[in-house]
Amino acid sequence: MNWLFNKCRQHEASLSLLAAGALDASGRAAVETHLAGCPACRAKLAELQHLTLGLAEANRRFARSLFIAEDVAKV
Repeated sequence: MNWLFNKCRQHEASLSLLAAGALDASGRAAVETHLAGCPACRAKLAELQHLTLGLAEANRRFARSLFIAEDVAKV
């Protein structure tokens, strides 16, 4: 079990990069190999992907509100 925990820790940063779509091909292959045998890391990746999508949506809404505020200020 300790070995698995150490393996998971080696991929921790890569999971965040994978969720954000910022992991290079070789790093992605290594993480996907680990994910194939690790349900805990698959669950963590799903959580990170959900968070990443939520942040992207919040960013879009904020940018849209700034755009609308600029248009209102011009009137």
